[in-house]
Amino acid sequence: MIRPKVAVSSCLLGELVRFNGGHSRDRFLTGELAEYVDWVPVCPEMEAGGSSRGRARCRGTNSPTPTPPPSGPR
Repeated sequence: MIRPKVAVSSCLLGELVRFNGGHSRDRFLTGELAEYVDWVPVCPEMEAGGSSRGRARCRGTNSPTPTPPPSGPR
């Protein structure tokens, strides 16, 4: 039987590539389905330079109302 090659996120296969150093292993993928396919692990974050950073946050910069700077001691 020819097993198809299927691209899958590396963290779903249990590789420690997430931003927090962990993974998101999916037991269905690594267990039941693994005997029928050849996984091709990909990780866009690692390809872009690694994941040893904090969680990315999106902040609006084109807000019609400017956000005041934080007050208090720094």
